[in-house]
Amino acid sequence: MLVRKQEEMRYHIILSIAFVLLAFTFAGCVKVIAGEEELTDKAYLHNQRIGASAKDLLRADRYTALRVEIQYMEGFEPDKASLYNLQIFLQQYLDKPDGIYLEVKQIDPAADKILNRENVLGLERSSRSVYTNGKELGLYILYTNGRYINEKIAGLAYRNTSAVLFGQMIKDHSGRIGQPDRTKLETTVLLHEVGHLLGLINKGSDMLSDHQDEDHHGHCSNKECLMYYRIGTDDRFAYLVKGKIPELDVHCQADLQAIRN
Repeated sequence: MLVRKQEEMRYHIILSIAFVLLAFTFAGCVKVIAGEEELTDKAYLHNQRIGASAKDLLRADRYTALRVEIQYMEGFEPDKASLYNLQIFLQQYLDKPDGIYLEVKQIDPAADKILNRENVLGLERSSRSVYTNGKELGLYILYTNGRYINEKIAGLAYRNTSAVLFGQMIKDHSGRIGQPDRTKLETTVLLHEVGHLLGLINKGSDMLSDHQDEDHHGHCSNKECLMYYRIGTDDRFAYLVKGKIPELDVHCQADLQAIRN
């Protein structure tokens, strides 16, 4: 009897050690455990490099719908025509059979009028409410009441599903004599940054042909293309006074189409 009890005790000790080792083995795969239910941190899915969600945006195998949360600060409400142009752009290049939805909401103004990337991340963390949920992918676009620390830049794609437009910059460079109208400028900046979220150039959408600007990675070498590096900076705004809103050139379009197909 004593021998049997010793064997049973030894068995339970070995089993306990096995469970401890198993727990350590899988600890890195578990984020939060609540009872028997594993909870996924939704924000983690949106905290990746620019272009990391290009395939998820362009295709329908994982996500069949897209919801774009557009937040703005008082006095910097998005131009309605620009939002219409964004909707058309997304419908043209994305495969989302269950729909593409835009949600526009005003948020509190930022105290800082000169922003860097960390400031923008902080604003997103405190205000964003739309994240990927089930078969619906979430996208976030912020219109601020200030400028970027680099005053030449009017917009910035800064994570895999996040972009920002610097409202004061756009307001100061549109609508007056010798300046492009607001719709032209805002649409150009908006679509350029969304293009980066789609992985252009060579940031998640592989190139079928060599059209990357070697001096400005992530941008197209074609000066007429929406993804040219000066698009969205004050160096190029004069181009929009008489010219039309730039479009993706045939090479950028081919890159996106290859992933969508």
